[in-house]
Amino acid sequence: MKRTIAAGFAAAVLVLSSLNSFPAFAEPVPPDVPVPDWVPTDYMSAMEFSNQYGATHIADGLVCVLEKQLRDAKYSYSEKIDATGEVENPYSVYRDVVFDSIPKPEAPDENSKEYQEYRNLMRDLEFMAFNEEKNAYEAPNKYHLTVYSMQPDTTLKIEKQLIYNGTKLLNSDCYEFSCDQDDKITEDDIYSWVPDSIQEFDAFYNNHKDSEAITLHDNYIVYCGRVNHSTGQELEIKQTGTTRLACIASENIHQDRLGMLAGESDSIFMVYRPLSNGLVKLTAATFMGYTDDPEKQHREESVQYFAAASPDEVIIIDPGQFKEPIPGDVNYDEQLTIADAVMLSKYLVGDGELYFWVLADLNEDNIVNAADLSLLKQVLMTAGKEQETPKITFQGERQYNSYSFPEDTTITESYNFYFTIPLALTPTKTKIEVKLFNADTDEEIPCSQLKSTGIGSKYSTTIETEITESEVRHYYALVTLTDISNPKPGEPKTYKTDPFEWIIEVYHKVPAPPAA
Repeated sequence: MKRTIAAGFAAAVLVLSSLNSFPAFAEPVPPDVPVPDWVPTDYMSAMEFSNQYGATHIADGLVCVLEKQLRDAKYSYSEKIDATGEVENPYSVYRDVVFDSIPKPEAPDENSKEYQEYRNLMRDLEFMAFNEEKNAYEAPNKYHLTVYSMQPDTTLKIEKQLIYNGTKLLNSDCYEFSCDQDDKITEDDIYSWVPDSIQEFDAFYNNHKDSEAITLHDNYIVYCGRVNHSTGQELEIKQTGTTRLACIASENIHQDRLGMLAGESDSIFMVYRPLSNGLVKLTAATFMGYTDDPEKQHREESVQYFAAASPDEVIIIDPGQFKEPIPGDVNYDEQLTIADAVMLSKYLVGDGELYFWVLADLNEDNIVNAADLSLLKQVLMTAGKEQETPKITFQGERQYNSYSFPEDTTITESYNFYFTIPLALTPTKTKIEVKLFNADTDEEIPCSQLKSTGIGSKYSTTIETEITESEVRHYYALVTLTDISNPKPGEPKTYKTDPFEWIIEVYHKVPAPPAA
């Protein structure tokens, strides 16, 4: 199992990677026995393996680890391996092997039943770069494969890291295996049950489809559902409570294939863990994001309530056991007063305790310090008064994107923008609206309804944009906040963000990889 990085236009993104070697193992000697049939031997069988097993599979006393990699020179991959006892790579030809091309197939007889399969394959291959020297097509991504053999009483730990332009992205994926005295190999990490292939996702989904989309599995809180973004459907996940959930694994699973499949749903799997003791309400909603009409949104919600005695002890509770907390209500008396600031001040100098630290963490950085006390005082002092112009963080999904498609072609891309709005601006119930503009022309850009990402005060909106050639685009946003906590709404306040730059590179032919 492993976490995956989803590419919005997977078949169009160009990818290239570099790999660290395995310093922990001596060069193996290939055995005389053949490689098992389930071990991938080329790109197509690696793709089948990925769809069936995901990143790891254990069989025949072997551990097979397959990593799908991007083909962009800006991305690289590091690997750290720790092992105890006798852990070897039994097949030297399958140590750090990378499948990245598809040999040009020979055309069968036009009257044979294999001919239609050949035509379907060539239809997908015609959009890929052809390497004359190899007589093969450059695949849209790479598969990195290694096979391990483990002896009794051994362990194997593999940590993988994705790096972009020298910067580590996300958390590392860590797989852990052990072999007992009876030669039984097991995967001991969380990814032993987190699905990362379509078959594994379907098995988990079908096992829970009669219950809520939000479930509890081995003391982990799980969201498992399908979202068809191609129809305009969107997913919104929110959390409230006296503890905070951290997303420790996020999968957007698609069937690996050479070509694109229009209208395919995203199979989304997310794993959460509470950071402390407390209660939490998690809401997952799917809706049609292209309209504000409630009847046309077809909104469906899944809500679940949890109590955590510790990060490792979580149970489902009844809704009646939960009450919505107030951020900044440090003394937990269901109101925001100067008493909360006094209690937080005493805690910061070591004179007292907090009921729930999440309520004091107003800037949502998972640390309670003087910055939170300053925010709390600001909220108390400026309640009902005009706010100074704040700094609303505005960023894109990725600052740089590259695409590959034939000349005289236009593609339509969905692109996400994110906004982080300081909690001091929304101390009460607030309606948040956004308008997006081209910073060079001030032309308004149509965008989707603003939605919460479920991560602190971070929101997102989406545009549908046509891409034909390489260019640099600049955007800015106007974010409007309206206090709707009272029967008579307050006056709207509008804030203009700093411009955001989006670099787009388009290739009408896949460039050759740089020389080693």
